[in-house]
Amino acid sequence: MKDLLIYNPKKIFLPCRYEDIPSYGQNTVHCLQDQSIVISRGKVREFRKTSSLQGHLQDFKVLDSSGKSITPGFVDTHTHMVYGGNRSEEFELRARGTTYLQLLESGNGINRTVRDTRSSSLNELLQGSMERLATHISNGVTTVEIKTGYGLRLDAEERMLRAMEIMEKFSGIKIMKTLLPLHAIPTDRDRKEYLQEAEKEILFKLGKRVDFVDSFCDQGAFSPEETEHFFQAASKFRIPARLHADEIKNIGALRLTEKFKIRSVDHLLHSSVGEIKLANSHGAIPTILPGTAFSLGEKYADAGLWIKEGIPVGVASDVSPLSPVTDMKFHGNLAVRFCGMSPNEVFNGMTTVGASSLGLDGRKGSLEVGMDADMLISDIDDVRDLYYNWSNVKFTVLSKGRILNMKKIMTKSITS
Repeated sequence: MKDLLIYNPKKIFLPCRYEDIPSYGQNTVHCLQDQSIVISRGKVREFRKTSSLQGHLQDFKVLDSSGKSITPGFVDTHTHMVYGGNRSEEFELRARGTTYLQLLESGNGINRTVRDTRSSSLNELLQGSMERLATHISNGVTTVEIKTGYGLRLDAEERMLRAMEIMEKFSGIKIMKTLLPLHAIPTDRDRKEYLQEAEKEILFKLGKRVDFVDSFCDQGAFSPEETEHFFQAASKFRIPARLHADEIKNIGALRLTEKFKIRSVDHLLHSSVGEIKLANSHGAIPTILPGTAFSLGEKYADAGLWIKEGIPVGVASDVSPLSPVTDMKFHGNLAVRFCGMSPNEVFNGMTTVGASSLGLDGRKGSLEVGMDADMLISDIDDVRDLYYNWSNVKFTVLSKGRILNMKKIMTKSITS
């Protein structure tokens, strides 16, 4: 079989390597010209000078990209994409001033999605979730993390996880799975009873099928002490952690990075620069979710301050019933406008920084030789165009060198 040649792109934009960001800065993006990309067995085999390929095109299967630009696919490191129902009524209530905690106390918010998810069959979960994933992929995502956390009992959490496994099988992209039983206390359990169930049943029986565990460590959710106990149990299974922190209020969640292998700390709307530096010094990558602040009407995280301290910052979508926008370009637009980040810094945050937080360095997030050929072909002329003209940028999406047709993939996954 002939190797695939991505022939004659106008520009190839490559992000800064994660390990180089402290030295060169997160604003560093490399632009290659007069280069074509050879893909073999789903991986980048080599870069060839386009001008040297005259008379050799018959040696390849050619994808003509003349006049187009190439970037790596986006890596979205924080989503709640699998769920039942919707919360459009809550959207209206929030617009009228109802707070997140008031919604929880009234039985809405996460609690409503738990009810809808528990009552959804696997096929019902798949239909809505695959539609969201298909849109996300068409908008450039080629690696995505998805969390459980809307089942809050073993059978429903397992059904969410099974949906993710089917979605990965048929979507053609990499899905990293995170177990999040510490998302809320279900209304049919008391607190102590549920914490024991989360550890001794949900974690014990599902831990081998996930890549990470997570906890919503915040006011109105779970305390640092409760989170510590759960992470301690997960560490016995050697499962690394991610952490929701400082979204509603700063309750000291980031100190947990001193005790556990936490790959990513996310939200961070109320975190101090000192706490971010502490977390990063222990290997946790701070990740902003500007779509959440947009949906809640909260003040945005000032990630530019952290970047000035030499700390790499990830950018993720938080696709969820609260923040249902499946377009990383839109979230990048928010990060540029409100979070103190440049377009290049956002681009790196959605590629190499995100890949590192998922433990996928060297495989995902860039297009270096030997990496998976996950790439986007578009009409952009500069990285800033991704976020400035976000709603109009259209992609041809390749995962491991294969062009994805999401209509066919979605139909097949739901009917299989």
